[in-house]
Amino acid sequence: MKKTLLSLIIAFTLSITGLSAQKPADTLAADSAIKGYGLDQDSLVDINALKQSSLDETFMLKTELQTQKFLKNIFLVAFIFMTFMLILLFFIAYTKLKQIIKILKDSEREIQIRQLQIDKLSLILNNTSDAVSIADENGKIIWANKSFEKIFGFNPEEKETNIFETKDPNIKSMLDKCKKEKIPVQFTAQMTNEKGEKIWIQRKIIPFVNEKQEILNFTVIDTDYTALKLATEK
Repeated sequence: MKKTLLSLIIAFTLSITGLSAQKPADTLAADSAIKGYGLDQDSLVDINALKQSSLDETFMLKTELQTQKFLKNIFLVAFIFMTFMLILLFFIAYTKLKQIIKILKDSEREIQIRQLQIDKLSLILNNTSDAVSIADENGKIIWANKSFEKIFGFNPEEKETNIFETKDPNIKSMLDKCKKEKIPVQFTAQMTNEKGEKIWIQRKIIPFVNEKQEILNFTVIDTDYTALKLATEK
């Protein structure tokens, strides 16, 4: 009986000792398992972080590429617009230049035609026996043909003369009517030439007006009637 009891005590003690010895091993295994699990979790976290970082970088790259593409499109549109505007401005300038050249050519041709007409008119006026002169709006003679100097004995460019200077009241009245009503008048008057000789002149004054009915100048045509007058008196 005692031996049986002692055997049970020894077996119980050994079992307790075995459990005690086994417990640290189990604890160590559990700790190792837990620690290993922690390492696995950290690895998972690191992988997720890497994946998230890659996604962020991909998003940033896509955003940057889209921005560059947008800016490139804007630059392309601006370039096309500026090119179109330059072509349009060049076309407008070219058209205006052609119009100006045409106007200049037309003006030059018109000037040549007028100059030819003036030359012809000057030739006619300088070869007529009547004195033809042009006076400004105040009556001062500014141009005269060669016959004027033959009849009156002086050149109006060298000696100032005015067609409105007269002492005859009838002639003065006709001259006032010519200036106010802007109509041609004609009269015969006795004058004195540069040599002091009396001459008889039939004078016709023609006013020229612009679109505003303002007098620009007067054309004066003088016909020498001295020889006819002297012949009539004789």
